[in-house]
Amino acid sequence: MARLIAAYEPAALLSVEKLGDTEDALWDWRLGYIGKPGCLSVLECERKNPGQRFLYLCCYSTDALKTDCGEITEDGRSLTITTQNSRYIFWIGPKVKT
Repeated sequence: MARLIAAYEPAALLSVEKLGDTEDALWDWRLGYIGKPGCLSVLECERKNPGQRFLYLCCYSTDALKTDCGEITEDGRSLTITTQNSRYIFWIGPKVKT
C-alpha cells in the first residue's frame, strides 16, 4: 500500500538519466516515457519501505511509469527524483491533490 502525498496534472517526463550499472538493455525502457503526458502522483510507502517516496506517472495513453523510491525535489515547474539507478525530471502542471 502507498499513501498519496500529492498529484499534478498535467505532467510529463522531460528526461531520465542512467546512474547505476544496470545493463542498457534492461534500463532503456524508461526512455519511451519521455514526453508522454499524464497525471503524476507522489506516493509514500507504508509497508515495504515505510516513509520512502516514489513517483507514478499515469499516462493518458493508458500505460504507466513507476519509479523506485528516492530523493524528491521540486522547484515549482519541475519535480526530480533520484533513485539508485536513475534520475527522472518531470514537468509538472498545477497540484491537483495534497
